[in-house]
Amino acid sequence: MNAGILGLLAAFGWGVADFAARFSGRSLGAHNALLGMLCAGSLVLTLGILLDADPLVYGQAGMPLVVASGVAAMFGTLFVYQAVAMGPIVVAAPIISSYPALVVVAAVFAGEIPNPLEWLAILGVMGGVLVISLFHVAEAQGAADKIPSTPFPGGTVTIALLAAVCLAVSIITGQQVASTFGHLQTTWMARLISLAALIVLILASPRSKFSLPRKWWPLVAAQGVLDSGAFLATLAGGLTANPEITAVVGSCFGGVTVVLGRVFLKERMNWQQWSGVVLIIACVAFLAAPPGAWI
Repeated sequence: MNAGILGLLAAFGWGVADFAARFSGRSLGAHNALLGMLCAGSLVLTLGILLDADPLVYGQAGMPLVVASGVAAMFGTLFVYQAVAMGPIVVAAPIISSYPALVVVAAVFAGEIPNPLEWLAILGVMGGVLVISLFHVAEAQGAADKIPSTPFPGGTVTIALLAAVCLAVSIITGQQVASTFGHLQTTWMARLISLAALIVLILASPRSKFSLPRKWWPLVAAQGVLDSGAFLATLAGGLTANPEITAVVGSCFGGVTVVLGRVFLKERMNWQQWSGVVLIIACVAFLAAPPGAWI
């Protein structure tokens, strides 16, 4: 399949899954919505493992990083669900999708020095986050005289940033062991670890409890299928002649979530916020591409 189409499938899957989390997260709580999603996603990936022709790789080498990737992914997705449930999505989604910039920053500490254009893209992502946050705050404060209950999005911004950090950690640690176990097996093991970590977290929290009414099963199952399908589309894109196209297009999933929030939830955005969204997506796309992809 065409690399661009696979990238669109990945962006669509992640974008729609995050948008759906707005409803399941608010109704079930982020913990329970994530529990349902992880169960469904684990089943999909287990099926992928069973159908995969490559044998499983056994061994303890690299397992600590797999555990770190799974736990970070669990917290990252939990923060994603909390951020989009709190809303507005037009603030949360672009900030969450800025995590590739953090991956590049981590590479700096590992000795990989970005070139001037990459540094500019990193600053562009940070600037876009500030524009979306500050202009929404200004709009909310301006409306506060007329609508005293206008929510201050500071909590959403903070949780969305935490989500981006955790997702970046998950990717960084997962990439380091993907060459040992393979992308599919690494993600499958990390997903099972995420599920186990979430169950422990729910059991350890006196305020949390398992609650997943049957009427919500279709939605959370769809979230799990979309999330896993997006990963598999990205994985398939790596086998094409132009894997960088899949990575670039797929990294723009935040734009899909923003558009859905604008169309279906009627969340307002001013031109400054739209410029911030465009800036983040453009810079993330640049950072997601391998060297020389844009030349």
